[in-house]
Amino acid sequence: MESKKEIFFDIPETAAGPTDERVPKIGMKFLSEEEAYSFYNKYAETIGFSIRRSSGHKVKNSSTMQQRTFTCSRQGYRGDDKREDTFSYSRPETRCGCTARMKISLRNGFYDVYEFEASHNHILAPGTMAHFLRSQRKLIEAQIANAEVAKSVGISNKATIDLIAKQAGGIENLGCTREDMKNRLYSKRTIQAKEGDTGGVLEYMEKKVSEDVNFYYSIQVDEDDLITNIFWADSKMVSDYVMFGDVICFDTTYKKLDDGRPFGLIVGVNNHKKLLYLVLHFSMMKPLKVLVGFLELF
Repeated sequence: MESKKEIFFDIPETAAGPTDERVPKIGMKFLSEEEAYSFYNKYAETIGFSIRRSSGHKVKNSSTMQQRTFTCSRQGYRGDDKREDTFSYSRPETRCGCTARMKISLRNGFYDVYEFEASHNHILAPGTMAHFLRSQRKLIEAQIANAEVAKSVGISNKATIDLIAKQAGGIENLGCTREDMKNRLYSKRTIQAKEGDTGGVLEYMEKKVSEDVNFYYSIQVDEDDLITNIFWADSKMVSDYVMFGDVICFDTTYKKLDDGRPFGLIVGVNNHKKLLYLVLHFSMMKPLKVLVGFLELF
């Protein structure tokens, strides 16, 4: 069987020289495993690779780590996955057997570096691409707080991220990707809704459609693909609108008392001067945007 050809890339001298204190050295001591991980990860960011925790074992009858190996994220090879035969696509191979690593061991209360391999068998990422590396992607709570304030006054996520990136001196200095920031903002916003609310609404709408062939509903999403408006009308509302829809009123006086979310009604009157509900609407947006979005759909 033909062996795999390996080409090793040494660390560029311009990135970190041998006397640079950022470079791991045998005999270095750290107070904790996390401190050692942070040091090696910072070194990896300077050089241009991502790291991960590999093998390790704990002190007997304890949760304290006795020995830990930190490796390049491209260490080893991915094992065969029998499920791939049923997949319509194949995941790209990200591992190439890189041997770069740093090993630490607990001795006399400190974690000592007892082995360090600096060479890589793959091309390293330039500094402007470091924020794409998995272990280098991190979100700062201050950035998230600023983004939430911007979102609360109607600034889109895209404009917010552009602003934060400019303040940081460029997207490469942001410390994360645009997707990381958007996903974090999505998750925080989604948590505001009670668990199961969205799924319950959709389940109810689908149930009504199966029971009433003329039942109609529509869901609007914003630029972040999150629900902002829900409209629905049953068969009676549809027929009432056909017969008595000459003069209608958009009523938003009904609101959820706890958070002020508008619950709007398209109402009219029949020939007996009885109030008719023609369309129902619930919104997660500001009242003005509600009115504009509602009228555009209606």
